Amino acid sequence: MKLFAPVRPDERRAVGLAFATLLGIMASHSLLETARDALFLSRLPASRLAWVYLAVAAVSLALFALQARAGRVRAGRAALVAWLLGASAVDTAFWFAIHRSGTAVLYALYLWSGVFATLVVVRFWTLVGELFTVGQAKRLFALIGSGSVLGAIVGGAIGRILAGGMEIGSLLLASAALLVLTAVGPVLWLPQPSEVAASRSERGRSRAAAAPGAPPVVVHAPGAAWRDVVATARLVAERPYLRGAATLVLLSTVTLTSVDFLFKSAAAAHVPKADLGAFFAGTTLVFNIASLVVQVAGVGWLVRTQRIDRVLSVLPAMLVPLAAAVAAGGGFVAAFALKACDGALRHSVHRTATEVLFVPLAATIRSRVKGLVDVVGQRGGQAIASLVILLSLAVPGGARLLAVVVGLLALAWLVAARRLKKHYVDLFRDTLSEVAVRTRFEFPELDLASLEALIQGLNSTRDAEVLAALDFLVEQDRVRLVPALLLYHPSPAIVVRGLELFTAAGREDVLPITERLLEHPDAEVRAATLRARAWLSPSAELYARFVTDPSPIVVATALVGQVSYGGTAATAARQRMQQLLDKGSLDEATALARAIRTSPGAGYEGVLLALAALPDARVRLETARAMREILAPRFIPALFAMLPDQSLRLEARATLVALGADALARLDAALTDRSVDVKIRRQLPRTIGQFGAAAAAGILMRHLRDEPEGAVRFRILRTLARLQDDDPRLGLDRKTLEDALEAALASVRRVLAWRVELAVHTQAVAASRTPVQELVGALLEHKELQAMERVFLLLGLLHPEENVRSVQRGLRSRDRAVRASSLELLDNVLRAPFRAPVLALVDDLPDAERLARAGGGAPRHGAGYETLLGDLLERGGLGMRALVAYHAGEMRLHGLRDRIGALPRDHGGLLEPVVQRTMVLLAEARREA
Repeated sequence: MKLFAPVRPDERRAVGLAFATLLGIMASHSLLETARDALFLSRLPASRLAWVYLAVAAVSLALFALQARAGRVRAGRAALVAWLLGASAVDTAFWFAIHRSGTAVLYALYLWSGVFATLVVVRFWTLVGELFTVGQAKRLFALIGSGSVLGAIVGGAIGRILAGGMEIGSLLLASAALLVLTAVGPVLWLPQPSEVAASRSERGRSRAAAAPGAPPVVVHAPGAAWRDVVATARLVAERPYLRGAATLVLLSTVTLTSVDFLFKSAAAAHVPKADLGAFFAGTTLVFNIASLVVQVAGVGWLVRTQRIDRVLSVLPAMLVPLAAAVAAGGGFVAAFALKACDGALRHSVHRTATEVLFVPLAATIRSRVKGLVDVVGQRGGQAIASLVILLSLAVPGGARLLAVVVGLLALAWLVAARRLKKHYVDLFRDTLSEVAVRTRFEFPELDLASLEALIQGLNSTRDAEVLAALDFLVEQDRVRLVPALLLYHPSPAIVVRGLELFTAAGREDVLPITERLLEHPDAEVRAATLRARAWLSPSAELYARFVTDPSPIVVATALVGQVSYGGTAATAARQRMQQLLDKGSLDEATALARAIRTSPGAGYEGVLLALAALPDARVRLETARAMREILAPRFIPALFAMLPDQSLRLEARATLVALGADALARLDAALTDRSVDVKIRRQLPRTIGQFGAAAAAGILMRHLRDEPEGAVRFRILRTLARLQDDDPRLGLDRKTLEDALEAALASVRRVLAWRVELAVHTQAVAASRTPVQELVGALLEHKELQAMERVFLLLGLLHPEENVRSVQRGLRSRDRAVRASSLELLDNVLRAPFRAPVLALVDDLPDAERLARAGGGAPRHGAGYETLLGDLLERGGLGMRALVAYHAGEMRLHGLRDRIGALPRDHGGLLEPVVQRTMVLLAEARREA
């Protein structure tokens, strides 16, 4: 049956025992209610029910208060057993009392039935809520809840049989016997919440499930219990989600209590008193059968596939028109239909959805809040309903007026259910934000003490500490605080770094010290000093003095200064510079680039292009920096060539961005040109993104639609995600994103189907399991992860209001509560047609079931192993083709020979030797055959 399909092997014990426990409890309660209604309405008028409702509410609240005074309410397995055995004793006592007492015992019996429902059933659901996460609850509570409906049917059937041949009081003994069987049977075998919690990361669960801002839970002494109740009530009042859930319970109780009165008063007026026992037993049985049909046929599907607010809206949406029919004079038929709707949906759809609301809360919070909300909401609502009923009966036409009130209450209930969705989703957002890893931070504002520590760090004897302090002051834009005396530091590296910083900041106060540094024994210091003077105080005499320096690095720097300064010496300097380019060392080339950076000019464009063509990364790095000072469009191709090198990429990108619109247009064209080296094309999306969201978003979206290579598309998505982080209001074309998401989901389904087919074949043919085949499986798994990464990037772009990356991290968490929060947030955020496949693909189901639920269909088990490997050869990447070709050779799969021989050759030469080896092996195998 579909009702049992969501149950997984490790959940069967807990679900089965919970189902049996609830069946026994509700069968007993159904017998108790049948006896109660028949005995009460056969001896007392229906108008007394309003007073009884009020009394039940008062007694329930008083008992809750007594429990609070005695200490925190226990909801474990032992407590539930004790309550069931105690309830059995009370039922037996009432069986004796109804034969020996007057009408007072009927009031007491009615009070007891209400107290039983409040205290025992609440404890059961609190215990069950500790056993499952919210994701499990949405799958399993429909099945567990069907035990409630089936139990009511069993109780109704037993009551109908007993009422036909025995006096009505015998139902009380049957109720007591069922409670004993339930207490000593399934309840004792239910797993303890501690057994389930042992498999979780308790630290993660407490962070993830507890509502932020909730007070710490402490087991109070009896004298402090009232403060615990007050603190819990304050928590419910302050938290929008808890307040909304409490409002929902209150409104539903007021509405359904009024519906119950309308039905029972109509029954008392139309059914003979002698037949009331059989009538109530029969209608209870019919209503419960209808509830079971609803539970089996639709509740599980409804809770799993629809948002929780929609499920909670089903019952009130149906009550509104039926209440209007009663108000319009529908009489007993309309009242019966109103109660039938209540009977079919209250314990199926409504109960299951309401219990799901409390599952996301931490166990310690849930036990306190749920008890308060259920007792105050249900019994407080019953008290309010009693007052509403009494006021309605006090005026002419009270029944019709009450029906109007029921319709209005159901409408308010419907509104409250729809409004709860936002707070329900926020609960999971809070959960994920609590456990999200913060990967971004900003430097704090420096106070005086911190600045003193940094300045003192400049005096350190360790170069690394001094350089770190300098970098931090640059980050904080506090270079002006660095003393010029730093240039007297004994370390040449620190002096060179100081000169660079002072030059960039325009610090002319260091010029007197640079006179001394021109005589420094270290050539790098002398060259750096010349560069600083070229920027701060250029001098032709100074350059002429150093063109004869013994260090080639200093000479190269002086030559650049002469060329930049101009005059008669510039021509000779340019000739010597060309000689350095042709025959000089890499150190001299680096010195030229650094010097050009501090003495920029259009005449150096050719020199920089020549330097950019050199293979040394250090020379090219300084060249990219120098190009940023000249900004010639001629530099763009050379800068493109630097992008694949990680050590050059940042500087090349910065220079391209500085070049502006010309560079952006060339980047756009290069991304369109499929002949551009793929290593360069893969760096283009991030480079385009450096131009800012306004300029880059439209270009990247256009290429997302047309780009054939997956790696480039992936980088386009990552760049768009960064742009959206910088500007959440960035408007992106939803149609393009949705088309890309559909393609990404199709890619995941395709790879998953390959994995399933590979696993099925490996299980059937053990000989195919080789190390290379295992590598094929691992590569497919990796490709599935990559495809899912693209899916989540697209989901983040489609839903910028959600932190989708936190959801993705939560799905990988070892804490099942955090994973459940991530799934529930996705469930409420996503819409068709993407909701179902995404939820299926991220679930922890077996691969074949994930594939089927994601819309991938059944794997091609009979298609043949060579068909699968042929697909991988055709649609896989270079690494996959190499592995499959190798595997085909070792397995002697002759059917793939032509396809392997026709594989395109790769530039890196990875595939060609594998293909040659495979063709030789296949040829040898054919000759041997």
